[in-house]
Amino acid sequence: MKSRHYYSALFLNQHLKRNKKIMLCDFGAGEGNFAKELFRVNNQIVYNFTEHSSKLFRKTKKIIEKNSKNNFKSYNGSIEGIDNLRNFNNFDCASLLWTLCNCINPLEVLRVINKSLKKNGLLIVSESSRILVPFKKPIDNFFVSEFETRNTHPWFFSYNSLSNLLEISGFRIISKNRFYDENDLVIVAKKMNKKKHKPKIIIDDSRKVLNFLKEWEKFTYSYLK
Repeated sequence: MKSRHYYSALFLNQHLKRNKKIMLCDFGAGEGNFAKELFRVNNQIVYNFTEHSSKLFRKTKKIIEKNSKNNFKSYNGSIEGIDNLRNFNNFDCASLLWTLCNCINPLEVLRVINKSLKKNGLLIVSESSRILVPFKKPIDNFFVSEFETRNTHPWFFSYNSLSNLLEISGFRIISKNRFYDENDLVIVAKKMNKKKHKPKIIIDDSRKVLNFLKEWEKFTYSYLK
């Protein structure tokens, strides 16, 4: 995860203005590892964050206090909960790293983040790339039995399905990585003008998705025989 967070920090930094203080909010900060990598990449970033787990919230807060001299905003609760807070907004950019796939309501999460950003604000989203990309792991790592708990994500996104969620939520992707031959899907999206934005929806062909899964199964078990 350290390399993943460093990669995401570098990817985001390409789209930030140089020599300017940037107000960023990391939604679902976890253990604060992304914060460490951001501080290495760009010391102009003011790191703010939310985290649902009280234990991880305290851990991340200590990291920020140790590595940054800036005042920062933090929230111990669900991402959707910041709607109840005053002044937890006006961010230049936001990050949502390997978090959206775990959310009960991705659209609500993206709505709240959109609302927290300034005009033309940026959002970086990183997810594990799994649907309609070259196979990288056995299909058993994706579908598990009801007795196993190693993979409990409620959502798995293709590039198009993630793009659709962002479009519906008032964002548009302006940059993406080579997700088709890398392990993760990393995108930067821009907050669009609410009145002028017309969502562009591209739906994956369900037959292609089904064939993809069948071929993935064949590919996996050809190595297990």
